[in-house]
Amino acid sequence: MTAYLLTCVLLAPAPAPAPAPAPMGVPDAPGPDGVYARCQWQPAAALHVGEKHYVFRDGKALADAMKLKGDTAAETATAQLAQRLNVKAIDWKKHMLVTLAAGVKGADADRLTITRAVLKDQTLTIYYTLRVDQAAPLGDKPMSPPAATGFGCPAETALVPRFDGTIKVQREEDTPPKKD
Repeated sequence: MTAYLLTCVLLAPAPAPAPAPAPMGVPDAPGPDGVYARCQWQPAAALHVGEKHYVFRDGKALADAMKLKGDTAAETATAQLAQRLNVKAIDWKKHMLVTLAAGVKGADADRLTITRAVLKDQTLTIYYTLRVDQAAPLGDKPMSPPAATGFGCPAETALVPRFDGTIKVQREEDTPPKKD
């Protein structure tokens, strides 16, 4: 009897995997934060010490950063990032990608988030925060600030409206205080 049950269980078809979420179309306008979509991607060149930012305004530059070669490298790179961003396509005439990478970080941060993209005075400013997402277990220092669980390279890539002017990157905590 046990052998029969085992045979039935082992020969039973496996359940079908859950379907992947269908890519969304890119909205006509970015969200209130100035961003269409975002994902956790960074070029391999960013995996070093020191903060870096990248602006991609076409598929060729993106393919170079992804180290893709060949006649269709630009289209392949664009399609791969569109899939990571969960959008159907990237229209380089309307959009561009901005990647912010914090470099190698230890206990001070394990998550970088692009909080907003603001166009003012012919300058696009990309604001971001660095924070601890997963705090290390509490030890003998209960009054210490939260610490990350280890080393990492936090980064985020955002699909934003295309802008061909000056781009500035600013950490949210570095915002000067408002004057009354």
